[in-house]
Amino acid sequence: MKLNMRRPLAELLKQYNACQGGAAWAKQFRSASAAWEACVNPEWMLWALDKIGYSDQSNLRLCACEFVRETPLTDGRKVWDLLTDERSRNAIEVAERFAAGKAGEDELAAAWTAAWAWAAWAAARTAGAAAWAAARAAQCKIIRRIIGNPFRPKKRVKVNPKGGNP
Repeated sequence: MKLNMRRPLAELLKQYNACQGGAAWAKQFRSASAAWEACVNPEWMLWALDKIGYSDQSNLRLCACEFVRETPLTDGRKVWDLLTDERSRNAIEVAERFAAGKAGEDELAAAWTAAWAWAAWAAARTAGAAAWAAARAAQCKIIRRIIGNPFRPKKRVKVNPKGGNP
């Protein structure tokens, strides 16, 4: 379904069955573009990308990898720092290479399988209200930096697969 950029944001949210909290928050904005720029909830941003048919899997994979590399914890570390098991770090590095077309599906699957149990445990350790809020804010910035604003087309940002992008 093609997104009609001229339709009011409230109509779009109703059409896509937005959650009540998201729809209420978005009422303050005149356009989807303005709401996108102000959004502080990465789940809402990813939901919006899905609803408008955003399909660049490489960029979505790069977002996920940067979430791991750049999401801050309350103690100043990043989620990446929790990945003390080399299999977990390798899985992120292989996913980044896969997104860049430099690794195959077999290599990606093998790295993911090797890292899965460790990664699930490490993610569970990041709980906490302050950590969650900081993580969500950082993830929104990552989504905007890599994907941009799909409601206002602009040039694609070149992404460094090792993190630390401008």
